[in-house]
Amino acid sequence: ASWLRQQARLKSTLSTIKPSPDAPRQVPTPIMFLAAQAFQDGAQAKDLYSAFIQHFSAQGYESIVIDLDPDDVKGKTTSKDILDAYERDMSSLLRTASPFPPVLFTGYLSSLIAEQYASSHPLSSLLLLDPPLSSSRAHKAHQALLPTPFEEYNFEPRFPCRVIWSSKEIARQKTESIPWYEAHRIEHAEEEKAGEALDKIVWEDVDKEGPEEVQKWLEEECGEDEAEQTSSLASSRSASRSASGSQGTLSGRFLLPDNQLPEWFTSSTHYKFTNSRKLPLELDESHLRETFNRGGGKGGQAINKNKSRCDLLHLPTGAIVRCQEERALERNRILARRRMSVLLEEGLRASQVAGVRGGDIDDGTAEKERKKKLNKKKKQKKRMNEKLEAE
Repeated sequence: ASWLRQQARLKSTLSTIKPSPDAPRQVPTPIMFLAAQAFQDGAQAKDLYSAFIQHFSAQGYESIVIDLDPDDVKGKTTSKDILDAYERDMSSLLRTASPFPPVLFTGYLSSLIAEQYASSHPLSSLLLLDPPLSSSRAHKAHQALLPTPFEEYNFEPRFPCRVIWSSKEIARQKTESIPWYEAHRIEHAEEEKAGEALDKIVWEDVDKEGPEEVQKWLEEECGEDEAEQTSSLASSRSASRSASGSQGTLSGRFLLPDNQLPEWFTSSTHYKFTNSRKLPLELDESHLRETFNRGGGKGGQAINKNKSRCDLLHLPTGAIVRCQEERALERNRILARRRMSVLLEEGLRASQVAGVRGGDIDDGTAEKERKKKLNKKKKQKKRMNEKLEAE
C-alpha cells in the first residue's frame, strides 16, 4: 500500500479549488499555481502557495493547482529535452482545465517551466517568485537537474509579467556576491518599456504581503477586476451586434451542470497558438449552418443584387452572425466565422462572470437596466448641483 501511495505521488496532478461561496464576486480568469516536485525538493504547490490559494478563493478567484512529475523525463540527457517534457505534461493537464488563459504564479526553479510554457502558450499574466536570474546560472547551480547548458528565453510576452523577490533571496544573492545590477530578463524588459531603471520588487514576508500585493497588481495593472471585465464584455457584445452590416445574437446554453464545458467547445480546435498568442476558436464545421442572401443598406448594386451576405448559425447554441462587409462572398464567409468565434467565447466568459451554470446567456437587458440607473443618478446629481449653485 505504501508503494502505491508513493507511485501516486510521482504522477503529475491538477486540482481545482473553487471560489468560496461567501466571496463578494466571481472572477472569470483562474489563477494557476505551479510546482515541479523534482525542482522544489518534493514540495507541492498547495503547500508552497497555501496563503495565496486561501486568499484568492476568498476573493472569488478559482485556483488551478498543478504538480508536475512527468514520466517521460526519465532518460532525458539534455536540459532542453527535460524542460520540453515538463511543458508537454503541463499542456496536457491544462487542455480542458479552463477555456481562458490563466494567471500563472510560480517560483524558484519551476520558473523555468513557466517561461518555457509562456513561450508558446497564452497567459493572462505571469508572476515569478525568486526565479533563477538566467539559464546559465540555473544550469551551474543545479547540474543534477539541468545537466547541460540551454539557451536563454527570448519570447516577447503579450501579457503583463512581474518578477518578485523575497528578502531571503536578496540576502542570498549578496552573500554569493552576485552584482546588484544583475537582473532577470523580464526585469530588463520592464526597464526598457519604462525607459528608466526600476527598483526590484521585494517582499519581507511572502505569505503576509504577497496575496494582497498580487491581487492589487492583477486588478490595477492587468484588468482582472470583475466590474471592468463585465463592462467590457457587455460593450464588446453590444459592438458586435451593432457593427455596420453585421449582427451577432447569443442564445442557448453555454455551460453544463457542475461548470462542465459544452461538447461543442471541447471538440473545437481552440488551443492553437502563435508567438505566445491564442488564435480565434476554430469551430467544427458540422456545428455550423450558413445561408447566402442579398445584402441590404449602403453599397450599391454589388451588395443589393448579389447574394454576398453570409448568415451563420451555430447549431449547438443557436448563436447567429450576419456578415456583409465585403463584396466577395468568400471573404464574408471567413469574417462570419471569425465573428462567431469571438461571440461564442464572449458567451462562455460572460456566463462565468454572471455565475451562470447551465442557464441562458443574458440578451443585454441587464446592461440596459444598469445604464438606465446610471443615467438616472447622473441627472439627480446634476439637478442637485444646479440647486446648490442657485442657492
